[in-house]
Amino acid sequence: MLPSHTNVVDYLLGEKDPAATALLGTGGRRTYAELQHEVFAVAASLHQAGIRKGDRVVALCSNSFAWVEFYLGVLRAGAIWVPLPTDVSPQTLQHVLRRTTPDLCFVQARLLQKFATGLADQHVVTDVPAPEVSGLASQRSMSELLAERGPGDSAGPPVNPGDLAALIFTSGSTGQPR
Repeated sequence: MLPSHTNVVDYLLGEKDPAATALLGTGGRRTYAELQHEVFAVAASLHQAGIRKGDRVVALCSNSFAWVEFYLGVLRAGAIWVPLPTDVSPQTLQHVLRRTTPDLCFVQARLLQKFATGLADQHVVTDVPAPEVSGLASQRSMSELLAERGPGDSAGPPVNPGDLAALIFTSGSTGQPR
């Protein structure tokens, strides 16, 4: 069990060889030092953008470095990660958005147009810059979010063993996802 003062991100990234490979994929590799730097920057940027402990962040993104960095950044910020498969139906997307009332949606740029109608009135951050989509409450890329960050603490809020980290919805094969 984690000590009550430890963020799960600190547990996953702490006390690792900074030069060791943390992630390996088609985009290359990330060391623990690089991953920790990005995760802390995402967490601080989310906090500066108004995301607080307990806020919900819906994710529509396939596996990628950006997914991992944003996921861990959300956890470090104390927010709740709500991942959805990239082939989610419009009906399921609407159901999840109604149930979770997200404060932010992290969407892979290549999927933004596909889900634009369902994401109406949502605050959206994309993994890379994307053409502007009308009807969103706001839209910016991950690099724009990071560029808006000023100096600040990236320590994240204190966490407790009972704090919610993620909301995972079932596929809904026998009814509405829950």
